[in-house]
Amino acid sequence: MKYTLNDIYEKLKKIITDKESRTKEIKEFQALIWKNDLSFCNEVDECLSDLAQDLDYYEKSDETRKEDSSYYGETRLIQEIKSSLKVIKRNL
Repeated sequence: MKYTLNDIYEKLKKIITDKESRTKEIKEFQALIWKNDLSFCNEVDECLSDLAQDLDYYEKSDETRKEDSSYYGETRLIQEIKSSLKVIKRNL
């Protein structure tokens, strides 16, 4: 399947809004970025690659976040995604 930048934009918005499927959606987003030969423009490609990597450090559990300072929670997750959405929106 050929993914558009709009498809990715909508998936990221879903990660923010749908807490029930957030973990599943994050994994799908990461797989989409890492396993497909997507190429939009340098700014977007770098942004999406960085975000996919950064999402490895999202942890919804407070207890797990206490184990390692590199883990972050919902507030930073939303900040990271909104920052990426701005980059995508500039390039749609």
